[in-house]
Amino acid sequence: MRGFSLVELMIVLTIVGILATLAYPTFQQQIIKVHRKDGQIALIQLAAQMINGETPTNLYSEQGFYKLEITDITENAYTLHAIPIPGTLQAEDPCGTLTLSHLNQKGPRPEVCWR
Repeated sequence: MRGFSLVELMIVLTIVGILATLAYPTFQQQIIKVHRKDGQIALIQLAAQMINGETPTNLYSEQGFYKLEITDITENAYTLHAIPIPGTLQAEDPCGTLTLSHLNQKGPRPEVCWR
């Protein structure tokens, strides 16, 4: 006899299903981390523009999975926010809204969210 029996095929499919069930949450967490890096890069680029005197014309913009927002603007200070867009995978990010100030203070939890 050549080939696989139905029982053998079902066993293989069950094992593949179990492995996929275990791997999918880890895969989603990695995607969230990659998108978080995109948000961080967007904040750093916006901060560089502000340092160069290129104040954006609007205080809100969307970039990727985040809405960028500038608050607490004074002559020498600002705070930048990257707010996850609702309905995207990023809205489930435990870090939530990323912040960056004119003093390069990063939030929330820089030791976890800005690694």
